[in-house]
Amino acid sequence: MEAFEAQHGVRLPEAYRDFLVQVGNGGAGQAYGLYPLDKTRTGGVLNNPSPLHPDMPKVGDWYEVLGLDEDSEAAYDGALTLLTQGCTYDVLLMVSGPYRGQIVYVDWDMARAPHFSQFPDFLTWYETWLRESLAGYDMTWFGYGLPLDPEASVAVASDAGEPFRRREAALNNLMRAPTLGPELLAPLQGALMNEPDVELATDLLTVLASNGAGGLGNISWALLRQAQGRQIYRIVNAMKTAGLLDWKDAALWALEQDADQDASQSVLFMLKREDALTRRAIELAFASRHVVSTGLYVNSKFSDPLPVPDALFNHSDPSVRRSAAEYQPDDVLRSKVPLLLDLWDREGSDHVRQGWALKLGQFQEPAVTAALTAFLEREKSGTVRSALTRRLAEHRASQAVTLLIQQTQGDDPVLRLEAAEALGKIGDERARPALEALLSQEERPFRDEGGGGMGYAYTIADAARRAISALEERNPGKN
Repeated sequence: MEAFEAQHGVRLPEAYRDFLVQVGNGGAGQAYGLYPLDKTRTGGVLNNPSPLHPDMPKVGDWYEVLGLDEDSEAAYDGALTLLTQGCTYDVLLMVSGPYRGQIVYVDWDMARAPHFSQFPDFLTWYETWLRESLAGYDMTWFGYGLPLDPEASVAVASDAGEPFRRREAALNNLMRAPTLGPELLAPLQGALMNEPDVELATDLLTVLASNGAGGLGNISWALLRQAQGRQIYRIVNAMKTAGLLDWKDAALWALEQDADQDASQSVLFMLKREDALTRRAIELAFASRHVVSTGLYVNSKFSDPLPVPDALFNHSDPSVRRSAAEYQPDDVLRSKVPLLLDLWDREGSDHVRQGWALKLGQFQEPAVTAALTAFLEREKSGTVRSALTRRLAEHRASQAVTLLIQQTQGDDPVLRLEAAEALGKIGDERARPALEALLSQEERPFRDEGGGGMGYAYTIADAARRAISALEERNPGKN
């Protein structure tokens, strides 16, 4: 520990020093456990003050908020990474600067601001984690609460004189706690009836509903009419949890308001999950500004799906235009094939044409095969050409062989590999020279598709060899 401090020119916070010396170097802890000290460095300069602070905006790119270049490691200055919660979520210990000793929860995707926990030091944070783990708390959102037992948490949560942030953290404790008894629910119910802040009231309602409190109907509806954003879904969910008979009416009301995409989407999925979907809910989704695609998906899972309006193929949102085909049963979509073929050349979104190609390609009919071949000849997008190539291979489309041979000679290595595979499935001897020309291409192709990519673990030559083998099996003696 002292060597680490000397190397980085810092003195670690006392509570963390005590843990390292008297308890252990890493070990059991939240999520995947604590890193040992020599694994806690993730970049930046440890003896520089951390630029992170509790008053950062809740949304927005950190680098812009902090005035840093995108490739700068200064966001890591002054902090150790105690542990990871997976993906981009880490827990930091501030080592330098005005917030030294504090525990901070971060998302390196920078979709939300760092959360400065209300634990005064490392040992309080760690001991609270131990106590709550042993007591059976839900530990998913541990770190956003207070180092208090349920009784003390109820006292803070129900006291209108306490600061908002402390009450919010106390309610976090209570939402994660095992079952609360009637003596603890009574002051919370009194606080709910007089709470002017909708966010705190929603938390209070959630705690009461999950612990079986009664008499929540009127206040739930009153809150719902004031709610914004995700509060809407949380209140409907609390009504369901409380066993209120009109929770489905509340769900439909929320869909009618169409006020927030996340809330409406969550309500639709809840109705599906609870086997409570109705035709009215799906009609509202189809007419929504926010959740038409979600409505198309849940409609496809509904026991009595509604017909999908043809107008959705011309919707202003590309995801809706794609979903309108993607989430229709094949027996229903079959009658829409001529319409989609007619719309193809007017469709400007690569993402939509890719989806339509995959869906249309399920119909192995001469008219569809001919249309997909014509589309391949005109198509410029690599992702759409990939979809067309795969479907034409499934069709064993001999009329596409010339185009696919040309594709083996193109600039896109992914398309060269996929053309080789398609030619092997089609089994036309005309493809052999083109396939043999690929045998020297030991490249594992990858295409960056913006936020993702398309790649293969085997080479173009591997695909060509398999395709030639398929030709020989189909046409023995023609080598």
